[in-house]
Amino acid sequence: MESINCVIIVTHDERLIRETECTLWVIEDRNINEVDGDFDDYRRELLDSLGEVINSPSIAANLANKQ
Repeated sequence: MESINCVIIVTHDERLIRETECTLWVIEDRNINEVDGDFDDYRRELLDSLGEVINSPSIAANLANKQ
């Protein structure tokens, strides 16, 4: 039998999410769904559902992209 190791981190810290190479899951309305893509894809999907538009990335996103 194969053993699988994992770590579950629950956070709203954008920098931590960006700096860890991980699978992003969203818990919402008693459901758990894997995000198809990265944090930016999730952010776009969330804002689209709210009818919002990103005019400029957050400071954390800019810092993460520079590293």
